[in-house]
Amino acid sequence: MADYRHILYVHFEIPLGGAVIATATLRSLKESNPSLKVSVVASGHSLDLMAASPYVHKLHAAPNPIKSPLLAFLYAATKIFPERKEYDAIVLDYGNRRSLITVFAILTGIKERIGYSVRPCLLHSRAHHNSNDSNIARNNKALAKLTRNPLKETEPSIHFCHNDIDIYDSFFSRYSEARPRVVFVTETSKGHPNAWYADRFVMVGKLLISQYDALVILIGTAANKEDINNIRQGIGHDSVSLAGQTSPRQLAALMACCDFCISADTGAMHVARAVTLPTVILGNAAQPVGLWLPPAGLDYIELIRKDHLPCTICWKLKCETKECMDEISVEDVESAFLRLKSRVSWGKEARKQRVLDFSS
Repeated sequence: MADYRHILYVHFEIPLGGAVIATATLRSLKESNPSLKVSVVASGHSLDLMAASPYVHKLHAAPNPIKSPLLAFLYAATKIFPERKEYDAIVLDYGNRRSLITVFAILTGIKERIGYSVRPCLLHSRAHHNSNDSNIARNNKALAKLTRNPLKETEPSIHFCHNDIDIYDSFFSRYSEARPRVVFVTETSKGHPNAWYADRFVMVGKLLISQYDALVILIGTAANKEDINNIRQGIGHDSVSLAGQTSPRQLAALMACCDFCISADTGAMHVARAVTLPTVILGNAAQPVGLWLPPAGLDYIELIRKDHLPCTICWKLKCETKECMDEISVEDVESAFLRLKSRVSWGKEARKQRVLDFSS
């Protein structure tokens, strides 16, 4: 077996969820082989999320080959190729199996290419997975050749800087530390069957404020700011929208400073997961439960998912009726919230510990 000392991990996957999932693979690799140096070439969300990671030796900020192939190829040839001998292998995980990303890997000149590609003949070692594997397991299999033992599946982890935390000190100083801080993730990809209903988020928000004195914080992208503000206005007092005001890493810092999250099955849910924020997930049943969702048995996760429907595992990317989401009631969410609240630590000390665990 080859002795790998330094690898370059490629991560240009655009969706936020995939970028968060990649942090689990880096963590697994370093825990399995602490002496291995892992450098990363990335852009977008991945670049932001990995900037403070203790598992990354060196971070290359490169143009994305999918969005700007010529600029990306130029970067590979002029920035990485000259230092190619520093690396024993370049790794493409499951989310980066695109042809243009494979060409980028070739142009780096690194002697061994391993992992996934839609054109496996361009790799020296191809990873294999089965349809029941989670996305974390699929990524880990891309790295199987680098370790003597199979990588254990670990949870994602996002680390942030003290500057990311400082942003929220003045924000939270306006509110009592005794109140439960609840993040709402209402935004999903338009039309996907993982969207819940704005009016139900409003009802949950009002209930948490009136019954449990919660502070409700809505997050999301600038593109969805208007819809999120409409939900906030429906909830009324003691709710605030930070839509469009956080980078992914800042969002992780914000979530670490909170107590609970109510989230659709979407990218920001994985950010909450990656800082162990107790989360109620409103899960759609379009895909196998283990593909994207956290594994069973995590005490900080409550998954609501209606698997009894005949259309379960439909694999639809668009759904007009959304039966599996329609079945999730406000009462379901309140019950899941109360189960979480009764079994996890929350409040000032729990927030402080979470910040210590994930700040670097």
